[in-house]
Amino acid sequence: MINVLGICDNAEILSVIRLVNILISAIKVIVPIILIVTLSLDFLKATASHDEDAVKKTASGAIRKAIAAVAIFFIPTFVGIIINISSGDFEYKTCLANATVENIAAAYEARAHKLMNDAREQLTNDTYLLAEQSLKYIQDESVRQSYADELKGIKQGVDAKRLVDIVRRTKKDSDYQAAVDAVNALEDKELRNQLEDELEEISLTMTKYMADYCSNGDCIDNPLGLPHYEQCDSRWGNLKYDIGGGSDGGMATLCSSSCGYTSFSMIAAGLNRNMSITPPTVVEKMRGISISAGQFTRRGYGAASTSELTNSAFMDYYNLKANWVSAQSGESLKQAIMRELNSGKAMIILVPGHYMVLTGAGDGDVVLLDPFSNWKDSRRKSGKQSLDNVWNVYNGVISAIAYERK
Repeated sequence: MINVLGICDNAEILSVIRLVNILISAIKVIVPIILIVTLSLDFLKATASHDEDAVKKTASGAIRKAIAAVAIFFIPTFVGIIINISSGDFEYKTCLANATVENIAAAYEARAHKLMNDAREQLTNDTYLLAEQSLKYIQDESVRQSYADELKGIKQGVDAKRLVDIVRRTKKDSDYQAAVDAVNALEDKELRNQLEDELEEISLTMTKYMADYCSNGDCIDNPLGLPHYEQCDSRWGNLKYDIGGGSDGGMATLCSSSCGYTSFSMIAAGLNRNMSITPPTVVEKMRGISISAGQFTRRGYGAASTSELTNSAFMDYYNLKANWVSAQSGESLKQAIMRELNSGKAMIILVPGHYMVLTGAGDGDVVLLDPFSNWKDSRRKSGKQSLDNVWNVYNGVISAIAYERK
C-alpha cells in the first residue's frame, strides 16, 4: 500500500480523518431524517390547505429534495472512488477507514517509541525534549508511565554524555573524573557501556599525552598538566629561524632565542592536550615560515614579541584566550598574578631578558616551568616554589599574560 505523505502513520492527520469520518457518518444519518421530516411537514401543510396546486408543488419539490439528499448521501462514496482511481492505490480507502481511536493511539505510541530510540542513540538534549513532549499524547497511563521511567534513564545518559563531550574537548583530569562519576551512576547498563567505551577512548589519548612528555624523565608535575619543554632540547635546539639574535651574533636558533615561543608551546600543548604543538611548530606558525624547508625571517632578532603571544588570530588557531594581567585597585602585580593563577589559568611571565611559564600549585605556591633551566645561573629553578622566590631569583616580573582555553 502506498502510504501517501505518511498519512497512515501520522497521528494528527489520522485524528482529522476520524473527525471527518464522524461528520460523514452524521450526514448520512441526519440528511435522510431531515428529508423525511421536511417532506412530511410539507405534505401535511399542502393537504390541510385542500389546494391541489399546492399538493402538486409539494410533490415536485419533494423529488428535488430527495435527489439532493441522495447526492449528499453518496458524495463521500464518489470522492473515495475518485481518490482511489487518481492515486492508483485501492487500499488507500482502507487507510482512511482505519482512522480509529485505537489506531490513533497506536500512532502516538509509535512516534513516542521512535523518538525515545532517537534520544537513546543520539543522547542530545534536543532529542530528549522531543521524546518528552511526545509522551503527553499517549492515552494509556501505564504505557505513558513506562516510557516516562525509561526517559529518566535517558536524561541521565544525556547529562553524562554532555560531560563526556566536555572532557573530550578539554582533556582535563577534573572534567574526566566528573564524567566518570556521571557514567558510573547510570542505571541503564546499555548506556553505561556505550559511554564507558567513549571514556576509555578519551583516556587513551590522555594517557598517551602524559607518557609522551614524561618519557624522557624531565616531567614537572603541575595541576594543569603542562609539558616542560626545553628550548635547547636536542630535537630542535639547533634549528635556525632568523638572520640575527643568536648567542654568537649569528643566526637565531631555538636554543639561543626561543624562550617566548617555547613558553607558549608548553601552554598551547598542555591546555589542548596536543603534543604535536612544539617550540618549532609555534615558531613556524607565528613567523609564517617552514624551518624544515630552510626558511627564516629577517627581523634581526629571534625573541618572540608580546604582540605575537597575544595575537587574536594565533589565539584562535590554538583555541586559547589571552589577557594581560593587571593589578586591580589596591592590588600589586604579584597579587594580581596569584589571583589569575588561582583561577586556573596558565601564565607566561616576562622577567628581565627572559620568558617563562607559571601555573598555580593549588596551595598558595606556584609551579615554574623555565624553558632554559640554566638561564641566569647554574641552579635549576623549575618546579614548585613560592612566587616570592621567583620574584627574588629573577629580580621581579615585568609583565604577565594569562591563558585559558576558549
